[in-house]
Amino acid sequence: MTEDEIAAIQTSFAAMAPLSLEVARRFYHHLFEKNPQLMSIFHGDLHSQGQKLMDMLDFIVTNIGNPDTLLPAVRELGVRHVGYQVKTEHYEMVGESLIFAMGELLGDAFTEEAEAAWKKAYAFLAEVMIEAANEVIAETEASS
Repeated sequence: MTEDEIAAIQTSFAAMAPLSLEVARRFYHHLFEKNPQLMSIFHGDLHSQGQKLMDMLDFIVTNIGNPDTLLPAVRELGVRHVGYQVKTEHYEMVGESLIFAMGELLGDAFTEEAEAAWKKAYAFLAEVMIEAANEVIAETEASS
């Protein structure tokens, strides 16, 4: 990512911070409205899930310029999501809802540059998670 893209992500996330739980709430609302089949993947309290989502986003934004810290954590997240029954096709749905929630809450503060940077970062990180998940699935199938 370029320095300008990293700055756009960090600036928009800072603007979003006071609204973080509302971002999470709107994210889940949009996700389930558009993809009701995903409701079965989420167990427990969505408030707690939302807090975990925002904590992970905070970690990503903090470490976006430090791949040696960021990528192992993102790979581990992908591995954990195998156990949650997350499929490759779910990542696109999640990304769409996340960008929607950010844009809805930040309005004009969610600039075209920020949106493009978030989409680029999400696509890359989702690919890292999917790759890690597929490796675990392949290993499991090979040992069966």
